[in-house]
Amino acid sequence: MDNLYAQEIRQRYHSSMTYQEYLDTYDKPPPKPQIRPKETPQLLEPLILEGHKGPKIQQQKLTVYSPDDVIFEESENDEKPKALNNISCQRALKEHNIRIRSQSENLGFSVFRFLQQKKNKFP
Repeated sequence: MDNLYAQEIRQRYHSSMTYQEYLDTYDKPPPKPQIRPKETPQLLEPLILEGHKGPKIQQQKLTVYSPDDVIFEESENDEKPKALNNISCQRALKEHNIRIRSQSENLGFSVFRFLQQKKNKFP
Protein backbone atom coordinates (compact mmCIF):
# COMPACT_ATOMS: atom_id res chain seq x y z
CA MET A 1 0.00 0.00 0.00
CA ASP A 2 2.78 2.41 0.96
CA ASN A 3 4.63 1.56 -2.24
CA LEU A 4 1.55 2.34 -4.31
CA TYR A 5 1.06 5.62 -2.44
CA ALA A 6 4.68 6.65 -2.97
CA GLN A 7 4.42 5.80 -6.66
CA GLU A 8 1.27 7.93 -7.01
CA ILE A 9 2.90 10.90 -5.24
CA ARG A 10 6.05 10.60 -7.38
CA GLN A 11 3.94 10.52 -10.53
CA ARG A 12 2.01 13.62 -9.46
CA TYR A 13 5.09 15.62 -8.46
CA HIS A 14 7.28 14.71 -11.41
CA SER A 15 4.64 14.98 -14.09
CA SER A 16 4.79 17.70 -16.73
CA MET A 17 1.24 18.85 -16.01
CA THR A 18 0.44 22.45 -15.39
CA TYR A 19 -1.10 23.33 -12.07
CA GLN A 20 -4.51 23.86 -13.66
CA GLU A 21 -4.40 20.47 -15.36
CA TYR A 22 -3.44 18.92 -12.04
CA LEU A 23 -6.41 20.58 -10.31
CA ASP A 24 -8.75 19.55 -13.10
CA THR A 25 -7.59 15.93 -12.88
CA TYR A 26 -7.32 15.34 -9.15
CA ASP A 27 -9.22 18.04 -7.26
CA LYS A 28 -12.76 16.99 -7.75
CA PRO A 29 -15.49 18.43 -5.56
CA PRO A 30 -17.10 16.00 -3.15
CA PRO A 31 -20.10 14.16 -4.53
CA LYS A 32 -23.36 15.99 -4.05
CA PRO A 33 -25.66 14.50 -1.47
CA GLN A 34 -28.70 12.90 -3.00
CA ILE A 35 -32.07 13.43 -1.43
CA ARG A 36 -33.80 10.13 -0.80
CA PRO A 37 -37.57 9.87 -0.81
CA LYS A 38 -39.03 10.09 2.70
CA GLU A 39 -39.42 6.67 4.25
CA THR A 40 -42.57 5.97 6.19
CA PRO A 41 -41.78 5.20 9.81
CA GLN A 42 -42.27 1.59 10.82
CA LEU A 43 -45.58 1.27 12.61
CA LEU A 44 -45.42 -0.53 15.92
CA GLU A 45 -48.36 -2.30 17.52
CA PRO A 46 -50.27 0.03 19.80
CA LEU A 47 -49.68 -0.65 23.48
CA ILE A 48 -52.26 -3.07 24.83
CA LEU A 49 -53.23 -2.47 28.44
CA GLU A 50 -55.56 -5.46 28.75
CA GLY A 51 -54.75 -8.39 31.01
CA HIS A 52 -53.46 -11.78 29.98
CA LYS A 53 -56.02 -13.77 28.00
CA GLY A 54 -56.03 -17.52 28.43
CA PRO A 55 -55.81 -19.91 31.34
CA LYS A 56 -55.35 -18.23 34.68
CA ILE A 57 -51.86 -18.63 36.09
CA GLN A 58 -51.93 -20.66 39.29
CA GLN A 59 -49.79 -19.23 42.04
CA GLN A 60 -47.96 -21.76 44.13
CA LYS A 61 -48.14 -21.17 47.86
CA LEU A 62 -44.71 -21.77 49.32
CA THR A 63 -44.32 -22.20 53.06
CA VAL A 64 -41.49 -20.27 54.60
CA TYR A 65 -39.82 -21.99 57.52
CA SER A 66 -38.44 -19.89 60.32
CA PRO A 67 -35.07 -20.91 61.78
CA ASP A 68 -36.87 -22.40 64.83
CA ASP A 69 -38.37 -25.12 62.62
CA VAL A 70 -34.98 -26.36 61.45
CA ILE A 71 -33.86 -29.39 63.45
CA PHE A 72 -30.15 -30.00 63.84
CA GLU A 73 -30.27 -32.72 66.49
CA GLU A 74 -30.10 -36.25 65.24
CA SER A 75 -32.91 -38.54 66.29
CA GLU A 76 -32.91 -42.33 66.29
CA ASN A 77 -35.32 -42.61 63.38
CA ASP A 78 -33.33 -40.14 61.26
CA GLU A 79 -31.61 -42.75 59.13
CA LYS A 80 -34.62 -45.04 58.69
CA PRO A 81 -36.64 -42.77 56.35
CA LYS A 82 -33.44 -42.06 54.42
CA ALA A 83 -32.85 -45.77 53.85
CA LEU A 84 -36.43 -46.28 52.68
CA ASN A 85 -35.97 -43.79 49.84
CA ASN A 86 -34.33 -45.93 47.20
CA ILE A 87 -31.52 -43.78 45.89
CA SER A 88 -29.92 -45.25 42.78
CA CYS A 89 -26.51 -45.63 44.41
CA GLN A 90 -27.93 -46.99 47.69
CA ARG A 91 -27.82 -50.61 46.50
CA ALA A 92 -24.19 -50.25 45.38
CA LEU A 93 -23.27 -48.82 48.77
CA LYS A 94 -24.91 -51.76 50.55
CA GLU A 95 -23.15 -54.26 48.27
CA HIS A 96 -19.76 -52.76 49.08
CA ASN A 97 -20.69 -52.62 52.77
CA ILE A 98 -20.22 -48.86 53.04
CA ARG A 99 -22.10 -47.15 55.84
CA ILE A 100 -24.04 -44.02 54.93
CA ARG A 101 -22.93 -41.09 57.06
CA SER A 102 -25.48 -39.65 59.44
CA GLN A 103 -26.63 -36.05 59.42
CA SER A 104 -24.47 -35.06 62.39
CA GLU A 105 -21.42 -36.71 60.84
CA ASN A 106 -21.95 -34.75 57.62
CA LEU A 107 -22.26 -31.55 59.62
CA GLY A 108 -19.09 -32.42 61.54
CA PHE A 109 -17.18 -33.13 58.33
CA SER A 110 -18.28 -29.87 56.72
CA VAL A 111 -17.28 -27.87 59.83
CA PHE A 112 -13.94 -29.68 59.93
CA ARG A 113 -13.33 -28.97 56.23
CA PHE A 114 -14.25 -25.31 56.73
CA LEU A 115 -11.76 -25.00 59.61
CA GLN A 116 -9.06 -26.74 57.55
CA GLN A 117 -9.56 -24.28 54.68
CA LYS A 118 -9.39 -21.34 57.08
CA LYS A 119 -6.17 -22.71 58.57
CA ASN A 120 -4.66 -23.17 55.10
CA LYS A 121 -5.60 -19.66 54.00
CA PHE A 122 -4.15 -17.90 57.06
CA PRO A 123 -1.05 -19.77 58.27
